Amino acid sequence: MELNMSIDFYKESLATYEEYEIESEKDEEEGYDTVRFPSFNKNLSGLTKGLYIFAGESNGGKTAIMSNLLKDLGTNPKNNLLAIYYTLDDTVGEVIPRIIAMDQQIPIAIAGKPKRYQKISSIIPRCPEEEEYFARIKAQLQRRKDGIQLLKEQSHQFMMTDGTRVQSFEDICEHAKRAQEFVKSVNPENNIIIGIDSLSDLRFKNRTFNKPQERHEALSEELKKLANVDLQVPVFGTAHLRKLNHNGRPSLDDLKESVRYQYDASVVFLVHNDVSKNKNNAKVFYNREGYADIQPVIELDWAKNKRSEFKGRNFFYFVPEFSYATEANQQDTERFNNIIRG
Repeated sequence: MELNMSIDFYKESLATYEEYEIESEKDEEEGYDTVRFPSFNKNLSGLTKGLYIFAGESNGGKTAIMSNLLKDLGTNPKNNLLAIYYTLDDTVGEVIPRIIAMDQQIPIAIAGKPKRYQKISSIIPRCPEEEEYFARIKAQLQRRKDGIQLLKEQSHQFMMTDGTRVQSFEDICEHAKRAQEFVKSVNPENNIIIGIDSLSDLRFKNRTFNKPQERHEALSEELKKLANVDLQVPVFGTAHLRKLNHNGRPSLDDLKESVRYQYDASVVFLVHNDVSKNKNNAKVFYNREGYADIQPVIELDWAKNKRSEFKGRNFFYFVPEFSYATEANQQDTERFNNIIRG
């Protein structure tokens, strides 16, 4: 093979370092912060563009933790973000009650079926216990109204759309690009962040594959490009883990159908819920005042993290009926880590 002797490789090498020097002198991207999850901010040093995968087994809490984070990021006024939640697993009508419940800390059932509980609350109480119960329902119904009003007020910060409006990866790309152009036309400082639930339900419009693994490999590559090149924003996505045939915690090898996600993602969170997995035999749980049963803790294992040196776990107290998560305190975090290590 004849070599091209016209290339000056010394100059090419020098140009690489000069380009880096110029880029490194530019203002550093500070990233976005949450209000409710300070350890998330600390471990990322601010959320920046990239693909962030929340992977877990069914009913483990991956959708709940992603939606809690996504909405908090979108509604933090310092971020100037419109958070877009693409729900492909469920319809918007099924998701809105969960968001209201999360915001107002009321049962999802009351948020989703107000007429039923209005009838219940209208019954004349026959004893003090019933009177207290009906009064609580009336208060929760009022908070439901407050929750709808809050969503309206936050419509410029958080929006949802489902599979009736976006059916493919291409649809999401087009919708997200148009949304980004719109918010920046209002204010150049504005931007978007998107969350997709779930990646397993995402299809291409005009591309077919022989195996699911091939589709997920293509999706992983395209999602990485969407996050880092096309939109240059954080892209969240939930992914299913294959059903584990053991009671242990998941690893990156358990990513269902495609391990490509672990290479293309900036961060892969492995989500685990010991109470959901092992019921009363769970070792990682918390106690909630007024409840005899052990309560679930969502574990977020930073299995892959290209954004900082942190490789540990975060823990969140989870209230399933509210779809609400809060960070565990430092004492419980240390205790939970010791249980896992032990």
